[in-house]
Amino acid sequence: MTIIVPRHPERGAGIAMLCGTRNCRLRSNGDNPAPDTAVYIADTMGELGLFYRLAPFAFVGGSLIRHGGQNPMEPAKLGCAVLAGPHTFNFTSAYEAIFRAQGVGRVNTAGEIAALAGALLGDLTRARALGQAAHEGARSLGGAVAKTIEIVQTMLADARA
Repeated sequence: MTIIVPRHPERGAGIAMLCGTRNCRLRSNGDNPAPDTAVYIADTMGELGLFYRLAPFAFVGGSLIRHGGQNPMEPAKLGCAVLAGPHTFNFTSAYEAIFRAQGVGRVNTAGEIAALAGALLGDLTRARALGQAAHEGARSLGGAVAKTIEIVQTMLADARA
């Protein structure tokens, strides 16, 4: 089953129309996935973390076009491996840290997404390991407040001296 979580929930019905004859269900209608659900559209607010926790990996959108990509930190922090297209300039440092930790994740075409997704679905142990690596990559970027306090304390100590 493919789960699509649109950035703008009001797009849910339009996405469902694009699914054509595939068995598609919308969360906003109160639908839950069934064994034969091909596409589940989670067109609701405030539940993205739930789906990141359920999924072994996520393709983070806005990155196949020159939009610059959406923030990969939430899926990574929740142990979800991150895949994204070539245009991630809105969050360059985050994507670099996550992809470096995972050793994979950047895809350039729909075919590459399908190939990597298929490989990860075929090896969930690897997918979960990549999710843990994504978590570590995201964690390596943390600590800004502590680092800032340390720098300010050093500057204050130097000013007093």
